[in-house]
Amino acid sequence: MTNIFMTVVNMSITATFAALIIFVFRSIFGKKIPKLFSYALWGIVLLRLVLPFSFSSVFSILDKVNPNVGQYGETLSQTYLTPNLDNGALSQQGIEETQAILGNTLENAVRGGESVSEGLAQGNYIIIGCTVIWIIGVAALLAYSIISYLKITRRVSTATRLKNKELIESCNAIVKLRWPFEVYVSDQIESPFVCGILRSKIILPSFLFLKEDYEKELQHILLHEMVHIKRFDFILKPLAYIALIIHWFNPVMWFWFYLASKDMEMSCDEKVIKISRLDQRESYANTLLEISMKQNNLFAEGLLGFGESNIGERVKNIMKYKKPKMWVIAASILIIAIFGIVLLSNPMDDSESNNEIISVLFMGACEADSGENTPVDSFVLMGYEASTGNLNILSIPRDTVIKDETRDTKLGNYAALHSPEQVIQALNNILGVNISKYIKIDTAAFRDFIDAIGGISYDVPQDMYYDDPMQGLHIDLKKGLQVLDGNKAEMLVRFRKGYSEGDITRIDVQKEVLVAILTQKSGTDIFKNIGSLYDLVSNNIETNIDKKEIKKYSAIARKHSIQMEDIKEINLPFSVTLEDRISYIRIDEEEAQKVLKDEF
Repeated sequence: MTNIFMTVVNMSITATFAALIIFVFRSIFGKKIPKLFSYALWGIVLLRLVLPFSFSSVFSILDKVNPNVGQYGETLSQTYLTPNLDNGALSQQGIEETQAILGNTLENAVRGGESVSEGLAQGNYIIIGCTVIWIIGVAALLAYSIISYLKITRRVSTATRLKNKELIESCNAIVKLRWPFEVYVSDQIESPFVCGILRSKIILPSFLFLKEDYEKELQHILLHEMVHIKRFDFILKPLAYIALIIHWFNPVMWFWFYLASKDMEMSCDEKVIKISRLDQRESYANTLLEISMKQNNLFAEGLLGFGESNIGERVKNIMKYKKPKMWVIAASILIIAIFGIVLLSNPMDDSESNNEIISVLFMGACEADSGENTPVDSFVLMGYEASTGNLNILSIPRDTVIKDETRDTKLGNYAALHSPEQVIQALNNILGVNISKYIKIDTAAFRDFIDAIGGISYDVPQDMYYDDPMQGLHIDLKKGLQVLDGNKAEMLVRFRKGYSEGDITRIDVQKEVLVAILTQKSGTDIFKNIGSLYDLVSNNIETNIDKKEIKKYSAIARKHSIQMEDIKEINLPFSVTLEDRISYIRIDEEEAQKVLKDEF
C-alpha cells in the first residue's frame, strides 16, 4: 500500500506542476478564448491525476520540476519531492525516489548516533504513517460522497417522467443527442441536475411548472443538461471528483476541481447560446438567476446541476458571449495540442534514447588521515548499456603496469600519486576504451555503505586470517554462507595472502561482491535509496558524477531491474612477471582492445 501512496504522491506532483502552468495561462488569456478550450485544458491535469504512466517526448517540460519525473514513478526523485515528482515522473521522473526523500532521516540519524538501519527504518515509518492518514482521508471522503448520493437518489425515487415529449424532442433536435436519456420531475429538489451513466436521467424540480410560460425556461434547462450529456460531463465530473478524493491532501487539486467545474458550466452555457436559433442570452441569464435562488448544496459530489455555482460570473460571461472567430478556434486547438504534448509527456532519457553505454571506474582507496598519496587497492570498470539493461564488469589488477613518463609503475602506485582523471586517461590508452566517469571510495565509505543496505549475503570460500599493523588491518573471517556487515565485507575484499593465486583470486572475489551488492534482494534497496546513500558516503568519496547524474543513472538501472543474467564479467589477457622479486601484470593491449570493443 505504501507503493500505491508513493505513486499517488508522484502523480499529484506532476499534476500540480501542470495545473500551475494552466492557472497562469488561464489568468492571462482565459477571457480571450472560448470556455470550452479552458475546460479542455483542465483535462490534462485530470489525466495526470489518474494515469501513473505516459509517453516520452523531447518537448516535455516536466524535467524542470524534477530531473527524474518521467519514470514512475520515479516521480519524488524524477519529480519528485526531490525527486523523482516518470510521469513524472514525476516523471517516469519516482516512487522509489520519494521513499528516499522521505527517508532522508538517514543522514540525520547517523549524525545523531543512531545506526543507518534505524535511520532508514524511521523514514519508512514516516511513509507508513502518511499512507495510513491518506487512506483514512480517502475512506472518509468516499463514504461521505456515497451517503450523499444515496440520499439524493432516495429523494428523487418518487420522480415522475415528463410527459411533454414535444418539448423534449424539439430540444433534442437542436442538440442532436444520441446517448439514451430520460427526463423526470420531482417535488423533492430545488435545482435541476443529471444523474446516471448507462441511461442518464435529467431531474427537474416541480416548481418550474407552476408558471404559465414555463416552457421557455424549461427549454434553456433541458438544452443545458443535454449538452452536458452529449459531452459526457456526467462521466467526467464524477471521475474528476474521484481523482480529487484520491489526491485530497493536495490543496492545489481542490482549486483545480473548483475552476474546472466553473469552466465546464460556462462552456456549457456558451454552447447553449451558440446552438439556439435566436439570441437567448438575456432569457437564459434570467433563468439561471431564478434557478440559483432556489438551489441547494446537494451537488457537491459530482452531480451536474443547472444552477450550480458562480452565478455572477456565468451571467456576465453569457451576456458578453460572442461566437468565436475561426482563427480564435484554430489558435485554441493549437494551444491545447501544445499544452498536451509538453505537460502530458515525460522527459526523454538521453542515455536510453541514444543507446549510451555508461562507463564508470570505481577505485577503492585505503582509509587515510591525509587525503594525499592515499594507496589505491582496487579498480573495477563498469559499463552499463541503458537500452538493454546489460552490465559489464571488468576488474583491473592493481599490479597492472602503467607507463609513467619514461618508466613502468604499478597501477596502484600510479593512482596514489596522480589524479583520477590521469588514471582514467592512462587506462583509456591501454584498453582502448572511453572512460569518462569515476568514483573513488575509501574503506570507511565502503563499510558505511554495506551497513546502510543491511549487509550482503556471501558464501565465504575459506577461513581468512591476516594482520597488517601498518595498515591497521585485522582479518578474521570464517568460511561459509553468511550476511556480511561493513567490517566483514571489508575483510573479504582486502584479503589476498591466503589465496593460491594471490591478487588474481582477490579481484575475482571483489567482482563477486560487487555483483552481490547490485543484485541483493533483502535489506535496503540501493536504487530506491540512492539519494540517502549518496549523502551518507559523500564525505568519503571523490567523483566527477554529480548527485543529479547519480539519480538519473539509478533511475535507468531501476527501470530495467538488474538481474544476475544481465551481468557479464570480462577478463583481460595478461601475463605475470617477477622482476626483482616484485610481481608485475602486463596486459596484452592489442588483444585487450579486441575483447573490450563496444563493451565500455
